[in-house]
Amino acid sequence: MTLFPMNAGQARARLVQLGAVLAATALIAGCGSQYRSVVTPINSSGPAPQPGSFAAVVSAPSVTTPGIVTIIDYAGDSVLAIAR
Repeated sequence: MTLFPMNAGQARARLVQLGAVLAATALIAGCGSQYRSVVTPINSSGPAPQPGSFAAVVSAPSVTTPGIVTIIDYAGDSVLAIAR
């Protein structure tokens, strides 16, 4: 003997109601749990790299003494190498 006797039609109606309640609960629980960005920014590329620009400077105090060579990257304003 059951506590709540019901026929097959009532059982189907209860099953449909339970399914609707579970679907609504899942829908409400899944909404708004994560922030989704609205606008996706398009990052522009930077300026083109400058071409390599080098200068070699030779200094010799006299004809008999060895000189010094300095290689300068004048696009980046830095001394790359000093050689004797």
